[in-house]
Amino acid sequence: MSETESRSPESGPKEPISRLLATIAGQARRTNQVRIEQLRAALERAGEHGLDRAGWGVAERTAHQLAGSAGTFGFAGVSERARQLEHFFADTAGTTPDPERLTAARVALEEASAQLADDLQLDY
Repeated sequence: MSETESRSPESGPKEPISRLLATIAGQARRTNQVRIEQLRAALERAGEHGLDRAGWGVAERTAHQLAGSAGTFGFAGVSERARQLEHFFADTAGTTPDPERLTAARVALEEASAQLADDLQLDY
């Protein structure tokens, strides 16, 4: 290919890349919805005093993964609420959570869930 025939990096086919990114974002959204359900179950068990120490750790890591993934795909609000959940699970591990903190964690989770479900909620 001669210099006059060379293409700039921007001149390649953008459609396949856009489709690939949309596919990855869709997979991340589904994975994050599963994480939300896992965190919902963990909060339920925590409120019933049925979450063991290992369960607290799993919930903390799940919240951490949700925060990172949501942030990567432009869901800053979801990421922020997931960080709140991460701190809740880290701070209350192995204890009986204060009812007010448990309620606040549940509210944060439901807000994150609603934002994630809203296809138009991109925070970038």
